Amino acid sequence: MTDLALLFPPQWSPFQPALSLPSLASWLRRDGFSVKALDANVEFYHWLYSDTAISSCRKLLLGSVISAHDKSAFSAVLDAAPHFKADIERLQTLAIFMASDEDIIKAHFIAIHSMDLYLRIISEIVQDFKISPFHFETTCDAYDSAALERMIDKPPPLLSLFVDEYLERYVCPQEPRSLGISCIGQEQLFLRFFLGDRRRNCSTSLC
Repeated sequence: MTDLALLFPPQWSPFQPALSLPSLASWLRRDGFSVKALDANVEFYHWLYSDTAISSCRKLLLGSVISAHDKSAFSAVLDAAPHFKADIERLQTLAIFMASDEDIIKAHFIAIHSMDLYLRIISEIVQDFKISPFHFETTCDAYDSAALERMIDKPPPLLSLFVDEYLERYVCPQEPRSLGISCIGQEQLFLRFFLGDRRRNCSTSLC
């Protein structure tokens, strides 16, 4: 059993990792606490390329009222998800093997624009939130508490799927006595509250 799990929720740029939770975890470990730092933000970006996420998007696309032309175009992007994912993986590989600065800069440019295009299509398909490598917003006002509560009660299906899967896979196995969820920007507000609510409400069924 872990004393404390510290969770960094979406959304924050995956190209600019936050250092607050790792720093806090180090201080707590120094004082003898068992701490697990969890990056749900990076995992969310990876998850959006997964078969689970793509399958869910296909179901949403089938029920969408958009034109047949757009459906065909969006479906083609989903088919090409492994290629979009490969652009990110190539950047990671170059960093590991200490490639030249020119190669890393080029790969970084391709990875950002590839991810941006893929996420724009995901946003068009789901309609109830928009995400990019640097931005996230839902259909409700981030500062409207009543609107946030309504959306937590009836969350976007894709986000609900991710949150439940993430909690079951990464949080529950830690059996933390306490769960701390970071929030350093307004774009994290909804998922910060939603993760906390699902963790509380699903503790008996998931953990």
